[in-house]
Amino acid sequence: MYNTSYFADSLEARVLSATPIELVQMLYDGAIDAIQCARRHLAEGRIKDRSSSISKAIAILAELRGSLNHEKGGELSATLGGLYSYIQRVLLEANFHQKEDGLAESERLLKTVREGWAQIGGQPGASMAPTNGASADPWRIDTAALDCTAHFAADQTANYTARSFQLCA
Repeated sequence: MYNTSYFADSLEARVLSATPIELVQMLYDGAIDAIQCARRHLAEGRIKDRSSSISKAIAILAELRGSLNHEKGGELSATLGGLYSYIQRVLLEANFHQKEDGLAESERLLKTVREGWAQIGGQPGASMAPTNGASADPWRIDTAALDCTAHFAADQTANYTARSFQLCA
């Protein structure tokens, strides 16, 4: 049994001391963890727990989508908003039809985007914006656009709190 009070205190400390990019990564981790729990619950036939886990992932995606700043985020913001909406639809269909493939697809997509945020966070002064249009690769690192990315990440997490994360039952 987990000491949930300690977990909540520890998570709150991590949230309060995290950079904006780390906060976005934590949100992705929460959504990915919820989907992994849903997959396990689906395999075990635990319908209520599966639905709760999927609802948690959908709520995190809704928060991410709702906090997008389309003025500062531009095309990236629009792309992420569309992706979040798509993943929400896939999760709803997977829950309704009780299908593993939608959960697996959602997890894979979130892990891919999470890796992009990890690249940003791992390079001081780096962001995902292409340099002078030289690369069509959306995950290319460009150190010139850090300010925009930092503001974008801050907007992504402005309204999200540690209470939104809970252990998988």
